[in-house]
Amino acid sequence: MTLAKDPHQTELRAAGCHSRGYLPHFDGIVIPQFITIHLADSLPKKVIQSWQEELRSLEFEQERILGLEATYRYKKVFSGRVGVPPEAGQQGA
Repeated sequence: MTLAKDPHQTELRAAGCHSRGYLPHFDGIVIPQFITIHLADSLPKKVIQSWQEELRSLEFEQERILGLEATYRYKKVFSGRVGVPPEAGQQGA
């Protein structure tokens, strides 16, 4: 709740409470303040599982692409030809 909607707005502001449209806070000179945020169970399990599956899929795809790239570089280095894909135009070695 913001102070704009609070029925005790005047009293709260006089006591040092402030809100700029987000989390209200108290301007206490020597009063330590902190916020505790609980993230456990804050997302549905289906969402977390979906994200985990997506991450695994991305990791698999990345490994596949990197594997193809490494194979291409290996063939390029050992074919003795620069700038031409190793598969193109090979007529026997």
